[in-house]
Amino acid sequence: MLVHYAPHLPIIMAADASNDGVGAVIAHCMPDGQELPIAHALKTLFDTEKRYPQIQKEALALIFGIKKFHKYLWGRHFVLQMDHQLLVKMFGLKKGLPTTAANRLQNYAIILMAYSYDIEYVKTTAFGQADGLSRLPSGDDKDFKETAEIDAELHQLFTKQLQQAPVCCVEIAEETRKDNVLQKALLLHKKGWPDHLSSGFDKKNLLPFFKVRHELEFLNQCLLWGLRTVIPATLQKKVLNQLHQTYPGQSAMKRMARKFFWWPGLDKDIEELVSNCDACNQVRSDPTKVPLRPWPIAERPWQRVHIDFTGLFLGSMWFIAIDAHSKWPEVYEMKLQKTHAADVIVALSDMFSHWGICEDIVSDNGHQFISDEFKRFCFDNGIKNTLTPPYHPQSNGQAERFVQTFKNALLKAQAEEGKKE
Repeated sequence: MLVHYAPHLPIIMAADASNDGVGAVIAHCMPDGQELPIAHALKTLFDTEKRYPQIQKEALALIFGIKKFHKYLWGRHFVLQMDHQLLVKMFGLKKGLPTTAANRLQNYAIILMAYSYDIEYVKTTAFGQADGLSRLPSGDDKDFKETAEIDAELHQLFTKQLQQAPVCCVEIAEETRKDNVLQKALLLHKKGWPDHLSSGFDKKNLLPFFKVRHELEFLNQCLLWGLRTVIPATLQKKVLNQLHQTYPGQSAMKRMARKFFWWPGLDKDIEELVSNCDACNQVRSDPTKVPLRPWPIAERPWQRVHIDFTGLFLGSMWFIAIDAHSKWPEVYEMKLQKTHAADVIVALSDMFSHWGICEDIVSDNGHQFISDEFKRFCFDNGIKNTLTPPYHPQSNGQAERFVQTFKNALLKAQAEEGKKE
């Protein structure tokens, strides 16, 4: 028996999902404690929606109910009821959604942010109305096709993301089908993960996936953790070699990897690869032995610029300038006889024509930088000229560090070319 909507009575909305459909009911909580329904809604899932993990089907049911009963719920406080404990925690106000949760759940959470609600858990045995509606056959809901269209757009976006990986989507999908561990994880992802991994599961290999089980996504026959593609074991070495192709260093490799892909033990594999690389070991610098006093933090671009010469390197002199705020480097190749103050001024003038005049230039006591001509150039342009102590290159660490980075990159490239020949 349905009742008429009454603005002064509390509202409850319950939603549930089955394998083939979703259902929702909106009800009033009467003064005597009874819950009397105002309206019911149900719809059959599209084929793509039927392949969602159960947690995402439950969330879809919630969004279906919210959109279906928007006119009743918008602008007033109400109570959401679900029989899925994890979603109650994730969509609740106390804990919130994990930052790496599946993207579809993040999209649903954004929709819910527009409403004022409390969410509570109800046992399945006491959840008959919504549970029964989700199991009744029904046609497609025309008003809910927008969600399917959004999912199609997200599908295209994630497919494009997969294509940016070092190996193509088709190759990853093929190797995923052959990977026993990933297939076990995918099976549990589709059927629903247990609360605990018992001895009957491959606990050692599945535990890393179990920890992020609610943040996994299955797209184009590939497993994703957030926006990061899970790489099968047979392709991991190939991906690492491509990532290390330009010798970016251990920290930079980890940063790049965290944007695009993942597998259990990824950081450890990167550390091992870099530590065993001959080219990296040949040019690796000794660690700093004495703690140094840092320069004041530059608050804006071009506030302080560190400059230096690399010395004779690969047949040329190289003039280096680096911005202390953004770490933006400028490199000028100088001829052997073109390292005087006038030549430095030409390079700086070219740099300033692109980025503007800096406030402070930090340099060592090279003859170019202590000359009257260079001092006059700084004075005329309103630039403070800071000289570091003699025989203490660490004081100009910004420039010295980049000089090493610059040389190492060229030496690594040269060493790799020698191997190919």
